[in-house]
Amino acid sequence: MGHPPTDEQQSAIDAVKRGDSTVLSAYAGCGKTATLEMIGEAIGGRQATYLAFNKAIVTEAERRMPSNVGCTTSHGLAFRAYGKNFRGRLNGPRQKTWDVARILGLDPMVFTTWDGNTRRLTPGFMAGLVMSAVRTFTQSDATTPSGKMIPLVKGLDRPDVTGEGDATKITERKGPNHADLADYLDTFVRKAWIDSLNVNGRLPYTHDHYLKAWSMGEGNGGKPPQIPGDLILFDEAQDANPALLALVNAQRDYGSQLVFVGDQFQQIYAWRGAVNALAKADPKATRLTLSKSFRFGPPIAQVANIALQDLMAPLPLQGLGSEGIVGHFPDPPATWLFRTNAKAISFLLRSLGDGRKVALAGDASDVISFANAAARLMDGNRVEHPDLACFESWSEVQDYAAFDPLGGDLKLMVDLIDEYGVDEIKDGLKRCVSEHQAEIVVSTAHKAKGREWPTVVLAADFPDPDERDISDEDKRLLYVAATRAKAQLDVTRVPYYTRAMKEQ
Repeated sequence: MGHPPTDEQQSAIDAVKRGDSTVLSAYAGCGKTATLEMIGEAIGGRQATYLAFNKAIVTEAERRMPSNVGCTTSHGLAFRAYGKNFRGRLNGPRQKTWDVARILGLDPMVFTTWDGNTRRLTPGFMAGLVMSAVRTFTQSDATTPSGKMIPLVKGLDRPDVTGEGDATKITERKGPNHADLADYLDTFVRKAWIDSLNVNGRLPYTHDHYLKAWSMGEGNGGKPPQIPGDLILFDEAQDANPALLALVNAQRDYGSQLVFVGDQFQQIYAWRGAVNALAKADPKATRLTLSKSFRFGPPIAQVANIALQDLMAPLPLQGLGSEGIVGHFPDPPATWLFRTNAKAISFLLRSLGDGRKVALAGDASDVISFANAAARLMDGNRVEHPDLACFESWSEVQDYAAFDPLGGDLKLMVDLIDEYGVDEIKDGLKRCVSEHQAEIVVSTAHKAKGREWPTVVLAADFPDPDERDISDEDKRLLYVAATRAKAQLDVTRVPYYTRAMKEQ
């Protein structure tokens, strides 16, 4: 450890030593891992488990924690205790949704949609809905799977329309047709889950299947399992999987002391069902905050505080690192952060075309999957990609994205495919270099979470408050993006920040 504990860190250490259930809110770059390391040292001979969802975070913790703190992912715990029996299913061949439909025994369904058209849902498409519902169940705190867990199928029911003119907002909703579909698929969702409890099952199987089954007491007489140690350090709790949160909370019945750690203002995965466990911890817990960041100095902290103030943060973020600069830094080397995959890949391809050495932070599997599905549609084949399965041709996708009010969420990816073509996108991704070789690093803000770079540039695709209201989720993402910088931060393309900075 490089420095003695701050007063905030010492308060956290003292609370844990007293045996308090503790909720530790740690702002970006505020020494969260160092604090947990200090706690591990301070508890003496007690055995603790450091638990997180993300493997990379656990690997870093393993490197730093004292020997009395075991570090593991939730999946690692579940695999050793239960999931190892399903190893053969995890390595099984990829299955198409048509094969899943055949195993389940699904028949097609025909609906009369709200606008009077006929919509036929194929068995393969509905098999995808069933497996999606099972996936939702594995990540939830529910004890029984249900057809109501299927995702929204666009166009089946009349959408809600609010506002007028340019302010018109169209929101898809689940209506009578969707209810009929959910009722029909309920039996098949339950059948698919039962299959996942069989080591010889035939349907697709993922790591979330054994984690959910184990957390509900499979292999333990129906009783939630006990996590080793009498102190649980639950990290990244602001984006907790509800199934994992239920397992951690169940440890109270075993007398374990719980310490929830995270930053509620970095909760950026609510759209995929994550919950802020910091708000769902023991209401009697001691609640503390780490607000002093050693990653950057006051200028960068001042930018981040624009978002924190809007989010009603109880304390400002203090920058105690090197001074740093907030300004305009268009030239390499720099890391560019984008809100969307499509804009990130478009910038990456342009930069490669300019002869730059470019790295992509994280993976591009979502983009590649969409591009491959687009190529199949262009060749006249039906596809199973969830965003494209309901279309019969690429031209139908183009028209939907361009003219249908419900197709706006596809427009950026469709435009990307049309501008560059599938082959150029895939070839460009293959030409990327490693980060230490790159002049430019490209990432989405979501994939940048947990990372830091000397110079960070926020791209122009973050929402403009002049064009629409900025949601709390957007503000949290803007806070995450700004706090990735250690020395130089460029927000000149982001009106949310530039407007507020002029008013300061």
